[in-house]
Amino acid sequence: MTAEQLKRARKALVLEQTELAKRLGVHPMTVSKWERGISPIPKATGELVRLWSATKRNTAKGRES
Repeated sequence: MTAEQLKRARKALVLEQTELAKRLGVHPMTVSKWERGISPIPKATGELVRLWSATKRNTAKGRES
């Protein structure tokens, strides 16, 4: 996951950086550094955020039907 993908996913989940950090168990500055491309995003973190985003999209689609 790239820095930009993480930022888009977080916004799609309607989360502030501090809220995402709390869910991931990291410091908010860590999320900031990931989103600015200063620190690499751990693969497991990227996969988890992707999963959360996909789940939210699928849930939203289910409500449209």
